[in-house]
Amino acid sequence: MDGHATAIRRRPSATRREALVVRVVGLLTGTAWLAGCVAPVLSVSGAPPGTTSPAPAARTVAGRPVDPGSPTPTRTAPAAPRPPALPRPTPLHTPAPPPAPLPKVPSRAAVQGWSCDQLVQAVNGSAARCAEPGDPALRAQTVVAGESTVGLTDEHQVVHVERGMSTEDTYLVAMHERGHQELRQRCDTWTCGDALARAMGSSRGAWNDGPYFARVVEAGASTWARCHGADNPRYGYRLSCEDLEAAFGAEVSARRAHALEEQAYDLAWARYREDYERYRREYDLYAAQP
Repeated sequence: MDGHATAIRRRPSATRREALVVRVVGLLTGTAWLAGCVAPVLSVSGAPPGTTSPAPAARTVAGRPVDPGSPTPTRTAPAAPRPPALPRPTPLHTPAPPPAPLPKVPSRAAVQGWSCDQLVQAVNGSAARCAEPGDPALRAQTVVAGESTVGLTDEHQVVHVERGMSTEDTYLVAMHERGHQELRQRCDTWTCGDALARAMGSSRGAWNDGPYFARVVEAGASTWARCHGADNPRYGYRLSCEDLEAAFGAEVSARRAHALEEQAYDLAWARYREDYERYRREYDLYAAQP
């Protein structure tokens, strides 16, 4: 060498080449391993890397949020039952019973020779009485000029008959008052009263007003007496026995129909109360949900 130092790049030996190859391979292998560790993972929903899947929208039932992760769906709020639309039936008046049971009517022949008190109590019940002429209980009304009433059925259904008449006349008066008692018990609604008024060609206002013999209530009472063996021609024949029985039958039908209306009304409300109690129990279960 002449003093100039010349750097000569020597070829690596085989041992160094092998070491270099090992280092390069290791570097490549580590890089691949590192890439696998940090690679993005797709979401379950399949969204691309770097995005977030929106959460399912929560449904609401009657203002209550529903948990989308609940294993069972939330029940809906139960509907309240509607009350019945049936109108309440109009109350139907029920007449008070007479102060004493009404007996079976004796025949005209059977009462011959009886006293006034015996006769009226046999016809009108044990509460009936005979009164002296002028007794205020008779409340005498003028029938025609010079004549007045001699019998009365008061508001308590007690019969008063004037004492001193013949057995025949006493029987006719007592039977007429028995007709009033029968009307009070069997013709207490306008269903019956209107039927009698129509049969007489009168109006409802003529029931207890107007001339005495033209009043519907007097014609009805005298008709009952005539149809049971105590004919008194003075009252005339403005109603037949068939008219009277038809009116009584209309009363029975009206009361039966009213009873059915009340039964249907009560049943409808009983069912509604049952449905409402069931609704309350179901609503309590609904409200107790998480």
